[in-house]
Amino acid sequence: MQSGDYFLLAYLSVAAGMAVTAIVCYVLLLRRSRVQLKARLSALTMQQSAARSYRLAQQQALLDSAISQRFFSRSFEHGRTIPADADWQALNEAVNDCFPQFKSALLACGNLSETEHRVTLLVKLGMTNARMADLLCKSKEAVTSVRRRLCAKHLPAAPPSPKAWDDYVKAL
Repeated sequence: MQSGDYFLLAYLSVAAGMAVTAIVCYVLLLRRSRVQLKARLSALTMQQSAARSYRLAQQQALLDSAISQRFFSRSFEHGRTIPADADWQALNEAVNDCFPQFKSALLACGNLSETEHRVTLLVKLGMTNARMADLLCKSKEAVTSVRRRLCAKHLPAAPPSPKAWDDYVKAL
């Protein structure tokens, strides 16, 4: 072997060692990143779970309220009894107590008519379309139309459907 061959062999050995070192460092960085991503994902999952549990507790508190029970019991009556204005006000206060952001989100939608506001409160309670119609002394089609119109006015990105409005209100 000539001296140039030794130099080339030494150079290739050093280059190979550097390549191996770089690969090892890269693998270690990937592992560390993966561990960090797992930790972040775990934290986010826990936050989402806590938020979901809190939202369910809020919804249950609303459903357990006396005014909510009054609205549900009236919805089972066969007569078309419209709740008094004081009942609607009490329901509004109960919803806002359980969901503090609800009022501000509705205000951001602009002015809602009395019927639109009442429909939205009943959607938040989880009432069916038929029960809403009985409480509002309207047809089921009229209630569906109000929900579709609310969606079209206030959720322009979504296709106007009663379900899209219901999903929005329930998420507030």
